[in-house]
Parts: sequence; structure tokens; C-alpha cells
Amino acid sequence: MPINGRVLGRAAVQWLTQNHKANPNCDPRAGSASILGLVVAFGGIIGGLVMEGGKISDITQVTAAIVVLGGTLGAVMVTSPLAALIARPRV
Repeated sequence: MPINGRVLGRAAVQWLTQNHKANPNCDPRAGSASILGLVVAFGGIIGGLVMEGGKISDITQVTAAIVVLGGTLGAVMVTSPLAALIARPRV
């Protein structure tokens, strides 16, 4: 997606590279994969919605969000030890 003649991916990689210099434990490739994953996920969701003739308001339902987020949280809780869930996340 071009922004001011540049590709958004380049800006993201530049931002990740700057953060890598500030934090030597940070792997910029992992951040790039996360950004790419988000783009693919949102593209797939919106693309499928448009292909089926849906509206954006169809995916902004609170009940659907509760089902998805609740299911995700439950799956994380099932697959993670309790100590890891209680421990403070490290940034």
C-alpha cells in the first residue's frame, strides 16, 4: 500500500530496525512476520466478507467478538500452565 510514494512495508521494516538498535534482544524479522500476518488476516477477513456480499457492520458485532475472544482466551488457558498465565508478561 503506497503512502507518499513509499511502500508501507518499508516503513514498518525501518521502524522495526530502529527498535532493534534500541533493544538488541529484539528480532526485527519476527516483527515483520507479525505485521505481514496481520495484513494477511485482515485482508482475508475483509476479502471473504466482500466476496460474500457482506457489509463491514457484519463483523463489528459485540456478540461475535465475545465468542471469538472468549474462545481464544480459553484456548490459551488450556494450553498454558497456570504459572505462565499469572506471571507478569515481559516486554
